[in-house]
Amino acid sequence: MSGTAHAACARQPVCRSARGPDWTLGVGVRYSGRQYGTLDNADVLPDVYSGTSRFLTVGLKAGYRIDRYVTLALGVDHLTDRRYFIHHPYPSRTFYGQLKWHL
Repeated sequence: MSGTAHAACARQPVCRSARGPDWTLGVGVRYSGRQYGTLDNADVLPDVYSGTSRFLTVGLKAGYRIDRYVTLALGVDHLTDRRYFIHHPYPSRTFYGQLKWHL
């Protein structure tokens, strides 16, 4: 199951994972403080279109090796589903699944 839990961590600065013989669990956290989009830092409305909000997101992923050849993983990005802006609304909560066939 190499990489299954770590895939949830690929974009997360703070990430922890746990692994058993046939399963993996991963959690990732990303935080960004207040950012400015103009040279003089005069942005006054960060939480609107073209603004940049501070944000905190959490992602989870779990994987299970069904047999020697097949691995199943399920996950969720942006678990809290709060509204943030990075020039446009940050993507909302996303669920995903993965089915791998190992040769």
